[in-house]
Amino acid sequence: VALGEDLPTTSLERPPARGVRAPARAHPRLFQHSGMPLPMPCKFTGVAQDTFAKVKKCMVADSAADERRAVSDLAAAFNGLVCVGEDQVDTKSEGGKTACKKFLAALALVSERLQCQAADRTYRANFTRNYRILFPDTKRRYRVDVLEAILDGLDSFYVNGTQFRLSNPTLDNGLAAAIGWDELGRMLKSWSSHSGGRSLRDIKAALVSFDDRWAEFERSYIFELIHIEEQARSIIVEAIDKERRLTNFECDFGEAAPVTGRARQSLAVCVAKLNTVANSRRKGRGDLGFEVLERCYMVLESADGDFTAAHSIANQATSSFWALRGYLRHASESLERIDPYLGNNAGLVDRLVDWEESWEVANRYLEGPMSDALVSMVKGVLTAKVNYPAFAGMCEDCDAELFMVLPRIVVLTYIQRPEIHGALLYGVLPDVFEGEGEAATPGPELQELLDSYKRLLDRTDTPEVVPSILLRRAIYGDAGLGVAPATALLAAMPGFMRELERWSMAMQRRRPDDWNSIAAVILKAMGDTRVKDALTVSI
Repeated sequence: VALGEDLPTTSLERPPARGVRAPARAHPRLFQHSGMPLPMPCKFTGVAQDTFAKVKKCMVADSAADERRAVSDLAAAFNGLVCVGEDQVDTKSEGGKTACKKFLAALALVSERLQCQAADRTYRANFTRNYRILFPDTKRRYRVDVLEAILDGLDSFYVNGTQFRLSNPTLDNGLAAAIGWDELGRMLKSWSSHSGGRSLRDIKAALVSFDDRWAEFERSYIFELIHIEEQARSIIVEAIDKERRLTNFECDFGEAAPVTGRARQSLAVCVAKLNTVANSRRKGRGDLGFEVLERCYMVLESADGDFTAAHSIANQATSSFWALRGYLRHASESLERIDPYLGNNAGLVDRLVDWEESWEVANRYLEGPMSDALVSMVKGVLTAKVNYPAFAGMCEDCDAELFMVLPRIVVLTYIQRPEIHGALLYGVLPDVFEGEGEAATPGPELQELLDSYKRLLDRTDTPEVVPSILLRRAIYGDAGLGVAPATALLAAMPGFMRELERWSMAMQRRRPDDWNSIAAVILKAMGDTRVKDALTVSI
């Protein structure tokens, strides 16, 4: 058959005669193997040509209808977005995020259905591990948080108290993406499934344009976030380096070497700086001086048995500092898992809270009159624990009754030797003293309590038994008199105990945080490690 001619009609309509085999078609590979040229295609007959055109037209029509339905679904998802005000899309509330997530998923799906050219996203291979988890491949993967950054148009934000500004190219890319979002939104709002082909072509063009702008913003924005996160983590990275240096010096030169002491001081200063930005549950003090830690080490090296309470305080402070060092060593193995908002890292915050609390206690009670008052107070409470089984049981169970009896014992201990325990009571009730610090003296209200105690002693010929009677009464209540006291003393006892109870409640209510601190110090010095949780439940 000559090229370009129609095949004879009979060759298409007439089947081969019965018993005659139809000629086999030669496989294209056979022609290539034999060196013969492949047969050229020839024209269809008029009937076949018309049929093929009709089928092709139907297929194109069905495909276009499917595409219009897909765009209609996308328009419905866009109209389902939650808005704040007139046109501001809500990306922050739970309902708003859900609607945005649904629309972005539909946007990616429809873009694939319409065979829109996707922007190049090979840059994601250079993301850090955390962001590669969010963007594992080069697919579109539109995310609500990126959309929020586009629509909000923020040019700066704060991380750990430091302001970070986005670069001008990133801001320009965000503005371009926002314009693309508005253009796409207007087209979807006015979309109709009965629109012509030109409208569908416009939608495809808008999808391609928006995807290009989105990818360009995503690239610059995520890379800037990575850089900002590195800067935000720099303070904990510095602490990790200083801890590693201290560990090496301790191994090479020993803990008592001067070079080790300087390295420990450098780490303590860095930890104080870290505490100001990461300790989100407490004061976040930046004045956690190194001298307090050194004082704790000096106390632990002392073998004087009179410093039992001081040893307990120093041990708690050094242990909390050591636990913080352990966290830094563990964090060095997986820096990418540290949240750049350092206050969101629960383990880090827990250790900083413990270090700040123990530092404050050590700073307050390990030097000067407060140290002497604490040592004497702990001895008095230990004596009550040894001599009165009921109080020992309260300490063992750490129940609520303990925290009613303990402040009574503290007040009784004070009124017996106010010159020694005045500093301790001043830490809880400074407003009942006149003057400040070591020069503080009892005010009129407190002096009345001391005078009342002296009058109580004058009512008996054996004043030496009065402290033990009062202590039993404070622990056991009305059944705690033991040996019957003199009649005059017995008559004055209820009034004095009521006054004692009033002062006991005042200590707990006027400055509860200070009282909790002192109560925790006393009980921990007695060897109870459950005090912190018990105090929290009690208060």
